[in-house]
Amino acid sequence: MFQSSGYYKIIFLRQNRPPVVRYIPNYEVNISDDLNISFVAIDPDEDNITENITAERIILTGTGGSEPAAARLNFKPSASDIGYYIYNFSAKDVGGLSDWQNGVVVKIKCEYRESATLISSGKWSDGTKTFDYDPTCCDVGDPKTPEYSRLSFKDGCGTAAPS
Repeated sequence: MFQSSGYYKIIFLRQNRPPVVRYIPNYEVNISDDLNISFVAIDPDEDNITENITAERIILTGTGGSEPAAARLNFKPSASDIGYYIYNFSAKDVGGLSDWQNGVVVKIKCEYRESATLISSGKWSDGTKTFDYDPTCCDVGDPKTPEYSRLSFKDGCGTAAPS
């Protein structure tokens, strides 16, 4: 016969687990198209988490290098945004545990269209798509180089013709 002479206190010990950053793919977008980067981090213990996003722009000139850039996740790129960006994402919980994904490449490119024509002030069309820039002015580039895919305007394009 089982006899109980008191109460039992059961304590379950749980070890804090780090948050998890959902995989973020590389992105490639043409200027004038929307860029929407999805950054999702969850904590399996439902702890509060702090998210951090940093970005740097890779400079594709003879000097090379990089510079800090705004870590914008949802925006419509313009001609001034053309280039490569490296994004770093991290999430940290209240216990100091973290997860991260570094080196997400965001490529903003100029979409070259040989057949585009001016349809109104500042608006161009190739018959299927309308552009806020002159898509015939994009550099065609060499597909064998990392700088490929029309990352800049050709000299003299996108400006008023001299009178």
